[in-house]
Amino acid sequence: MDHNPWEADQEPKQYLSGAAPAPNPRKSASVWDIQYRRILQVWPWMIPSGLLFLAVAWFYLRYQDDIFSVNSSIVIQDQSALQAANYFGSKDPINDNIARLKSPTLMKRVVDTMGLQYQAVVHGTIKSRNMYGDVKWKVLNRTPGTSAGLSFEVEDKGETGFKWKSGNQTGTATWGNPFMIGKDQVVLSKKVSGIPDKFICYEIDRWNEAFSLVTTISLSGSKISNVVEMKMELVHPQKGVDVLNT
Repeated sequence: MDHNPWEADQEPKQYLSGAAPAPNPRKSASVWDIQYRRILQVWPWMIPSGLLFLAVAWFYLRYQDDIFSVNSSIVIQDQSALQAANYFGSKDPINDNIARLKSPTLMKRVVDTMGLQYQAVVHGTIKSRNMYGDVKWKVLNRTPGTSAGLSFEVEDKGETGFKWKSGNQTGTATWGNPFMIGKDQVVLSKKVSGIPDKFICYEIDRWNEAFSLVTTISLSGSKISNVVEMKMELVHPQKGVDVLNT
């Protein structure tokens, strides 16, 4: 048989010598065999690890606070500014009003109006729960020179009243009637029935509460409309509704 020397250079040597090509070893079988042995070695750890991760995820979701979104809108009564903006097309008059609505100074006025610096919380085994809407309290009269930051423990005694403790001071009072804690005149009201037997009332800084609320509010407006959309994301949706309305 004649061979073309140019074709001979392109053929494998085993063809030129007349030998049959050697079969390629099947590596896939050995690879699968190795992977199978590896799986058998680690499978006792896979099931406990999966159960552990499921338990951690359940625990996280069980005690994670739900965040609610509250939406509202407000109309800016400034038609002359809107008409000027539409005519010149260079300035958005709504931006100034949005800046005012989102300012900590205005939010502090909301805090003072609603008394949001006076809070109540019940401590649980894992986490605490804010009692907004369940009880309401505030300082009616404070002696000049006395600093803020009052806190006291409350033990519900039913419809007749409650027992309170602040530091070394203890006493009893009735719901909705003023009582004295040191030099501060305080009133505590029960808004709903079935409140926890024990909880804590405490006072926080008004500016801190104002800045905290500012971070949860978002405002958006349009240059061609005088409506500003407001949205708050809070743990307590009713608190967000009350803040936006105020």
